Amino acid sequence: MQHGTVRNAGMGRGQRGPADGDIVREQAVLFRLTDRLYRANGLGEIYDAALDAICDALGSSRASILRFDKDGVMSFVAWRSLSEKYRKAVNGHTPWTSNE
Repeated sequence: MQHGTVRNAGMGRGQRGPADGDIVREQAVLFRLTDRLYRANGLGEIYDAALDAICDALGSSRASILRFDKDGVMSFVAWRSLSEKYRKAVNGHTPWTSNE
């Protein structure tokens, strides 16, 4: 074997490791997010793109984006598959302060 050559005896030419598919999927999610952010015409489209990327990357159907308002209260600004009851119950509750 030549110096500097890396060889994996467990995989033949053209075979992919178990993580390769994950990397390709993650890169596709990031590409779609970047493309949608570039084309977004407002905050709503940015939030939608971010929620899609979060759900796609994590394989989840639920996600949310929360922001601190001018009074320092953290509130939902966008969400997927979260009930109104849940959002009302946890709105404003956070372990962080707006200046962290």
